[in-house]
Amino acid sequence: VSPDGRHALTASFDYTVIYWDLAEAKALLVLDAHEGSVNSVAFLPGGTRGLSGSDDGTLRLWDLESGELLRVFEGHQGKVAMVAVSPDGTLAASAGWDRTVRLWDLETLEPLRVLEGHEDNVNAVSFAPDGATLLSAGYDRSLRRWRVSDGTALAVIPGGAVGFTAVAHLPSGGRAVSGSVDGRVRLW
Repeated sequence: VSPDGRHALTASFDYTVIYWDLAEAKALLVLDAHEGSVNSVAFLPGGTRGLSGSDDGTLRLWDLESGELLRVFEGHQGKVAMVAVSPDGTLAASAGWDRTVRLWDLETLEPLRVLEGHEDNVNAVSFAPDGATLLSAGYDRSLRRWRVSDGTALAVIPGGAVGFTAVAHLPSGGRAVSGSVDGRVRLW
């Protein structure tokens, strides 16, 4: 849902992203440029641009006023399971099934760095509310905390017997929630 609560972006297995007007309950744009199922979408602050990640291994940046495809980000060697945008809108993070997290500069529209350390598919990423750190969640049964400014791994948080499928920071920034294959939601 957009920052102002008026619009939504949806990701679909039919390879499209749809931009919706929530008050009118109608599609404003159907964005059809991915070459695989779209797994994740995110608004940039301001709500006029959106980001999508797909099974085709790419992220795509969209102008939501015109429907123009602004940039295709390539680098993952497998599906992109999730995308996230930093609170200030300058960076994007992507969780890939190539066992990496990638950071992308949304101002220069260039790759920034690759975060390596997960031993299996990475399914989710979440920026802390201050944008200084990032959490990633993987099938390797770990959450990993990274410093965004230089990509340093700050912590590996073992999660138990099954892999993680989701992670999100709470607005306070001091805690996070995770979802895992066993159907459990955990508070960290």
